[in-house]
Amino acid sequence: MSGPPLAPVGELRVTVEPDTVDVAPGTAATVHLRIHSTADVPVDVVIAALGPHAAWCTPTPHHVQIAAGGAAQIQVIVRITDRAPVSRHTAVVGLRATATRRGVLPHVAELRVRVPVTIALRLDLVPPTQRVSGRARFAAVVRNDGTVPLQVRMEPGDMPPEVVMRVRPSTVHVKPRGRARARVAVRAAPPWAGPEPAHTFTVRAVTGDHQVEALGSFVQRTRSGTAVLALAGGLVVVGLLFLLLLVGVVG
Repeated sequence: MSGPPLAPVGELRVTVEPDTVDVAPGTAATVHLRIHSTADVPVDVVIAALGPHAAWCTPTPHHVQIAAGGAAQIQVIVRITDRAPVSRHTAVVGLRATATRRGVLPHVAELRVRVPVTIALRLDLVPPTQRVSGRARFAAVVRNDGTVPLQVRMEPGDMPPEVVMRVRPSTVHVKPRGRARARVAVRAAPPWAGPEPAHTFTVRAVTGDHQVEALGSFVQRTRSGTAVLALAGGLVVVGLLFLLLLVGVVG
């Protein structure tokens, strides 16, 4: 049978200054953690970060020795990498001090980390230009360089009246530091002959009051040029068939 629980011989008290810090992705900040011990003996203390966003905080050092009834102060580096997904504007990280000696009660202080809201969109068309006989197809790539998830509306922008455009899907969801794609199809009636017309157009990505545009273009082959290409392709096929037939007869 186990004996009675060990009576506490002291406790740790932790305070963090400041208790609220603003950190943007790609930057870092420093806060100070002060640990006071009420134990009447020296204690070794281990400091650790707690919670879903514990990786943001690095105690330096993470292990200290505190004299009887004494105190120690360490630094905590708060860093959010520019690739870290940020889903909340404010996160709470626990900073816990635990003594290795039994009977010394641990303590946790809370640090509030505020992530500034940044909205930054980029939009690219891949490929930026094409030469086609019929419909031209592009990929509209939306990149979210901000700190919050975005619901982005994809829509046609400026284009000549003879150009018809379709964008699917019309709405994409983009995580921070993430990307999404939409399919863009454009077409225009090709002329029978003459110079091959070049058409330019824009695709727009909109979220709230923010919007960006990407410029694309396509060159429309004439119908006569398309017919010549089709005829040339047909002649090549016929020539290959004739050659195979000739080889079979000779063999």
